[in-house]
Amino acid sequence: MKRYYQITTTIDPKVIGRSSGPYTVKITSNEFVRYNASTNKNLKMYFAHKDTIYENLPDNLTGTLERKKKCIDYMDYYPKFLSLNAVVSERIKRIFEELNVGKNEYILKPITIKNADEPYYLLFVPILDYSELIFPKTVFEDIFPKDAFGRVLEKGEDIVFNSVEEYLSTKGAYTIRKGVLPKKYSAYDIIRIPACPEAFFSERILKAFEEAGIVGYDIWTNSYKKLAFDEE
Repeated sequence: MKRYYQITTTIDPKVIGRSSGPYTVKITSNEFVRYNASTNKNLKMYFAHKDTIYENLPDNLTGTLERKKKCIDYMDYYPKFLSLNAVVSERIKRIFEELNVGKNEYILKPITIKNADEPYYLLFVPILDYSELIFPKTVFEDIFPKDAFGRVLEKGEDIVFNSVEEYLSTKGAYTIRKGVLPKKYSAYDIIRIPACPEAFFSERILKAFEEAGIVGYDIWTNSYKKLAFDEE
């Protein structure tokens, strides 16, 4: 069975360089900041603009390295932008191309980083709409679980909703414990679902990363349990 894992930018100072914060790249284009504020403050805004949000991104984006940081393959950044996973190297771009990863699964936007010798890109992974999740098979959990006396719990109970409408009309803050998608998405190599931090990457991408010596990411080892596909 094909497995997918969530990856995140590493915070290991031996890899990214030693400084006071986790970010490596600051996106310095004012147009990007204004565009983010007008189209992408939250998921509701994101989905309202999703059909055009990537094609209307500003061009000629620029960035700088944070003090004592160095360019690597997979880098954290700020200011944050929904669906923007990381700033990535030309080597990652080539891996996606060599593996023929679907062009609808990711978007790369060039960024010029001051004093960088190689090309870099913003890696966007479009977020699937809530309606793509299969209810009630998808399992959620409360982000801030409490018992009957209002005491914060270490872990909340499984929560399921009968429909996307029921989920969207329910007050509260939830994250996905296990997302179930239609079987067609099992052909994808990169998937991002709502209410779930970080995108999922297929094993074959991560194997290619390892073979190429890609640096800058950490794998959430148990995250493969969080994504499944309907067999119907």
